[in-house]
Amino acid sequence: MKSLQELYDAISDIQVELESQRELIAGLSATVAPLVDLPWDSSVAITNPGTLQYLSMAFRPDGNPAVAYHAASPGFDLMYAWFDGTSWNIETADDFGNVGQYPSLAFGPDGNPAISYKAGTLLKLARHDGTSWSSELVFGSNAEYTSLAFTPEGNPAVTYYDPVNEYLRYAEYNGVGWDVETVDNDGDVGQYSSLAIGPEGKTAIAYYDTTPNRDLKVARLVDGVWTNEIVESDGNVGTQASLAAGPDWELVVSYTHNTSNQVKVARFTGSSWINNVVKEGGVNTVNNRRLAFGPDGNPAVAYYDVTDKDVRYAFYNGSTWIDQKVDGPDDVGFWASMAFGPDGQAAIIYHDSSNSRLKYARKTPFSIIP
Repeated sequence: MKSLQELYDAISDIQVELESQRELIAGLSATVAPLVDLPWDSSVAITNPGTLQYLSMAFRPDGNPAVAYHAASPGFDLMYAWFDGTSWNIETADDFGNVGQYPSLAFGPDGNPAISYKAGTLLKLARHDGTSWSSELVFGSNAEYTSLAFTPEGNPAVTYYDPVNEYLRYAEYNGVGWDVETVDNDGDVGQYSSLAIGPEGKTAIAYYDTTPNRDLKVARLVDGVWTNEIVESDGNVGTQASLAAGPDWELVVSYTHNTSNQVKVARFTGSSWINNVVKEGGVNTVNNRRLAFGPDGNPAVAYYDVTDKDVRYAFYNGSTWIDQKVDGPDDVGFWASMAFGPDGQAAIIYHDSSNSRLKYARKTPFSIIP
């Protein structure tokens, strides 16, 4: 007969082996799950959030989602909400005046969130230091359509549209202050700016050339000089631009073709742009995070279907675009913002207009039996 100590030791060995198998299953799930077309699971993130606008979602370092948004009522504030694994927590990032339009959320190398946004007639950046929020001035004039990313050195950079001068501008923090430069000033340019920063400081911006051309353009920083090129000019194209960079700095931009009312995606081959129609009759809403690259190296885009009034998700499978309905039949999907989680699955946060609430949908991951 075994002694009590021997039984304890045997149980301990079994627990160690079980934990090892759990870790193995988790690793296999994270590897296999992105390759499987899993169903969507929708839940309510915030009930009765007031009148909200301009959602921008990103994943926290702990793997949970977070979103920045403008609360147009009751306080006209910049808000930040994050999921702790059980419930959503809501914080006010800035409430000084009418602030928070055109927010863009990103996490810095320190793991803390930062948000660029319009604050009255100013461009500001709000940062969290792990304890509280503080904000700083980036540009002392009007700024719209902000887009935030971090440089390889860990400094924040913001692109935005200057509506006073009708320019596209780029601001980068140098460790002491902000260096601001004009990227494009040929006509009324810069609305719907979307910034991507890659390895070795590679930088690109997608944006809309409003007048007189109504084109989709991309600016790239090459050897310290901005070069601007037209992506598509057939009709009124380029609103709701969303830019992402995939493996090997492959640039892809989603946008709306207003003349034909299509959601389109353009991919850069290294020498030219190839345009594809994702959906007839859909529309991307005004925010900066709609397009992203999945773990398979292919792009995906979330958007609001203006005809059916539902939120949709389209992904490229290597040869064609597959379009899916995420949530409905209520009027859902306005301000949709998307990102891929650390498990490789897509997630979308969006407004449920029918029921005045903020909803969160994600591809249901594999579960591990405890």
